[in-house]
Amino acid sequence: MKKLIFSSLAAVGLVCFAADYSSEFNAAVTGGRLEVADSLLRLWEASAPADPELYPARFNLLFNRAQNSVIELSDDTSPDGVAIVLADTLGNAVGSLTERIERNDSIFKLAIAEIDRGIAVLPGRLDFRLGKAAAAGYFRKWDMLASTLEGVLDSADRDWFWTGGAALGDSARSVISAASFDYVRDIYMDGGEASVAMAASLGDRALVRFPENVELLNLMGGIAFDRGDAASALGYMGRALELRPCDGLVRYNMAYVHFAEGDSTAALEVCREIAASDCVDSQSKEMAAGLERRIQTPLESMRAYDYFFRWLPAVAAQALEIGDVAWLFGTPGPVNDEIAAANGFRSPFAASDISVSRLDAGGRDVFVWTFPMPGEMPLCRYVAFVPDAKGVRCFMLEKSFENYWVIGSMEEGAHVNYGGVDSMPEDANAFVGIILQWVLSAEKSSD
Repeated sequence: MKKLIFSSLAAVGLVCFAADYSSEFNAAVTGGRLEVADSLLRLWEASAPADPELYPARFNLLFNRAQNSVIELSDDTSPDGVAIVLADTLGNAVGSLTERIERNDSIFKLAIAEIDRGIAVLPGRLDFRLGKAAAAGYFRKWDMLASTLEGVLDSADRDWFWTGGAALGDSARSVISAASFDYVRDIYMDGGEASVAMAASLGDRALVRFPENVELLNLMGGIAFDRGDAASALGYMGRALELRPCDGLVRYNMAYVHFAEGDSTAALEVCREIAASDCVDSQSKEMAAGLERRIQTPLESMRAYDYFFRWLPAVAAQALEIGDVAWLFGTPGPVNDEIAAANGFRSPFAASDISVSRLDAGGRDVFVWTFPMPGEMPLCRYVAFVPDAKGVRCFMLEKSFENYWVIGSMEEGAHVNYGGVDSMPEDANAFVGIILQWVLSAEKSSD
């Protein structure tokens, strides 16, 4: 289980037994021994009630209680996720033990209230604020994360302090700049139009304070491109390149934007500049060489049917080998454009035709792609990418006869039909609800 610890040392000048409680408490939280940590916290509070490190300590304890690990015993012999499969004396599987993380919003709010009290008393403690932002991101409270970072940006030039009251001095700017990139990226990777718009706004606000942040400029270029604004994307990346001329990733991204916008001449020019450079890293050179080959090799247009029932399921089946699931399915670009082109295909859809929703479904992130309303059978309105122990499964809502809607999937290369629904789910969330409550539960009950 993830442990979020802001403070590992007691404040300088405290009596030695308070410092001992601090280190023992943090070790107990990190080790998941929350009852021990609670007892140590009470002793700590009694011995040094004015210790400022008590604010993050109380927060850490509540935060970890808000995401409890629950062990379940069931008769499911093929469980999703990490599990211990139980067997009888003949070696036959009879059940399993699985771990499930439960998130408790009520306790999470108590944790946030505690760190907010610390911020009110010690507004210059940067670790309090960035810790709150990290916790908000872990619970996908994007509005809270954004507002917390905005508060830091509004006071970015103040005298900031860290754990134990240590003054950060000039290093505070680099800490806040790096955190800005991390948190804007986290919001953006959540997917969905609202999250992407929030990331774009927050990123621009951070760049006012940190115009020299090359990583953030490059990220903002990617966000602008995903929102259909190639000119702004190239503008951000151009600013990044002025600051760091030898950054191969920024150069490659500029080449890709040119290519995606149909300007193969400009894309090839950038690729060849990368190849000729003495300071660009070898990995970027390899990527540019691959893009050059793609540009010079005509792409085969993919039929919509093949896209839905062969291409997307094939990528889902290999998702864990290809890369991070959130990167693959959090935005359409990698699967719809980049990987397709790398395999010699052109998608029947523009990335701008596809909207993405990232949903918390039973403790796992499910990505749902919403496509334009299909005009013919058996094309799809929704495609859901559902992680499980073996990788990622792909479920589709397919149009059938007389506007009848069917839930389908692909299993080992064969089309599986789970039956129809009374009416088309009104949104991505409703579609995921049907998959989880109907399809997946039916499969478990039949095992």
